[in-house]
This record gives sequence, structure tokens and C-alpha cells, in this order.
Amino acid sequence: MQFNRRFKIIFQYLGTKYEGYQKQNVGGKSKPKTKTIQGEIENAINKYFNIQQQQSSQQQQYIYLVGSSRTDAGVHALHNTGHFDIDNESYLKRKEKYENSLHTGMNFFLSEEDICICKCEEKPLHFHSRFFVKEREYQYRILIGGSKSDLSHKTPFLKDRFWTITLPYSSEYKTPITNDLFNVDLMRECANLFLGKHNFSNFCKTNIPEGVTRERTITEISVTEHEIEPDINLNPLQFSERICKEIRLKVRGHSFLQHQIRMMVYSLVNVALGKISKEDIQFALDNPLVTNIKKGTAPACGLYLTDITYYDDNDESVINRIREKEEEGIPLDEENDE
Repeated sequence: MQFNRRFKIIFQYLGTKYEGYQKQNVGGKSKPKTKTIQGEIENAINKYFNIQQQQSSQQQQYIYLVGSSRTDAGVHALHNTGHFDIDNESYLKRKEKYENSLHTGMNFFLSEEDICICKCEEKPLHFHSRFFVKEREYQYRILIGGSKSDLSHKTPFLKDRFWTITLPYSSEYKTPITNDLFNVDLMRECANLFLGKHNFSNFCKTNIPEGVTRERTITEISVTEHEIEPDINLNPLQFSERICKEIRLKVRGHSFLQHQIRMMVYSLVNVALGKISKEDIQFALDNPLVTNIKKGTAPACGLYLTDITYYDDNDESVINRIREKEEEGIPLDEENDE
């Protein structure tokens, strides 16, 4: 049976209980009992269309999801995208019964998951959810709070949503966070060093395949401060000794290397804490084959995929680029991503 209809979906999720977006394979088969975003959404799509993975090729074929961004375990997404193909007969059967409710029907089978499909729309068959991407936006959330004895470090309402940075204990109640404790101004200044095209070898995972370039271009980066407003009813930090503050890093670019943003955040936090200097970051960018700073990776729980923009469906330059990859035999679903 031929797949002759293609649909793009927009979905969001809390990544805490999942082993990342991509299905884990062992010997070419999906790893059993491993929960992934891709695996759960594929399961929901196939249940919605009443398709079983065990069915033979002469019957309905199992539907696979091609994602635009493969986030790591524990990373969240407010806006991720993907596409899947289906045969016309299966689609029409569902359409007759549930007019204009594809994403609603699929969400029924995700009711016990921390995943929601927000939109489903038909696309031309040449559309590809990854290769038509123009830019991706990530945000990283940091909560600056009190010492480990302070409730800001432990409150369950913020667990797995931020990277919590603990500052020294102060005997003064509701002590504000100043630049001498956490230098946000210097952090913002150093963030601008990442703008433009760089070799990010010092800011990515070391096991990236040799054929993948470490050069990436960051088109926008910002560091903003957000005071957590006191609310005696809804504020989970109402018992904290410290006036807590959220620091939010926003980064935009076409694509990112694995752990790139989290390693950038780790370095910027160390700058704000006075552990490394602005010159250390500049040297690491200018000398990608030399390591001069202590590398580290910020926790996955603070990272959010927040936006994906696309080229026009009929952009000839993108269509030709995909066609060239197909002619060269490059699998369209196996390109390296963040």
C-alpha cells in the first residue's frame, strides 16, 4: 500500500520521564521498555488509524514519525514538529468518522503521557519537517535561589523545570540577588561572544561523528532577568529566604550540536559566578582544538525547545537540496541534530 498523503504535526512535551525524543535502537530494533517522545507519538498515530506494527507489507504499513529536532532526555519542548505519511484509504476512513479532528483523536491515545499534539495539517509530499526548517529557538531557564538549606532548592513545584543555582546563605531575610553574587551583566556580555558563525568544538559532545562539521551560526542570543512575583496563594517560593530570580537565555539558529546550548549555558553561569573569565570563553571559541576552560554541561531540565520556523513549502532551493541528498543516497532521517 502506497503512502500518498503527508501531515505535519506541532507537539509539546515535558521531557522529564522520557529518554529523549528519538527511539532507542538495539540491532536495528526499537529498545524495549524505553519511553521516548517519538515512540509514544508513533504509537498514538498508529492506534488512531488502527494500524498494528506486526501487519505485513501487503496490508497497511506502520506509520513512522520524522521529527525536526531530536531533544535529549529530560529536555522539554513547547514547540516541536514532525511529519508522517499515510495512505489515502486509511486517511479517508478516519476523516469520514472524525472530520477535522486528527490531532484531537491522536491526543486521546496520549492521555496518560506528558505529550500533547497541538496541530495537524496536510503538506505536499516534498515537504520535510527537518530540511524545510529555517530556524530553531531554544530557551534555558535558571533559578537563582538561596543556599541548599533554603526551600528554593527543594520545592517540588519547580523540580525538573529549572537549573537551580544555590547562592551562599545570608542571615538577612529576603536578601536580593546582586551582581557581586551572580553577575548577570557580565553573563549577558559574554553571551554575545557566541553570536555569528563559530567552530563549537569546545561547546559540544565529543562523540559527534567525524564527518559532521562543528561549525554553527547563532543568529540571536539574549539573557533576560525575571523577578518571581510574590503570591501567597500560588507562589511556590513564598517560604524562601532569598528573593529568587529567574535568568533566561534565548538562542536562535538553524541547527545546534548535541549539548551545545547546555555547555554554553554552563560556561556563562561560571562567568557569572566568577569561576572563569570572558577571555576564557573567547579563547575557547578562537581555538576550538585547544581546551582552556573546565567543560561542563548544564542540566537538561532547564532547556526548552520553544519555536521552529519554516521556509515556504514551495521554496525551490530547499526542494533541490533535498533532491540532491536523495540522489546521493543520504538518508533524510539520519542527519545529525542538536
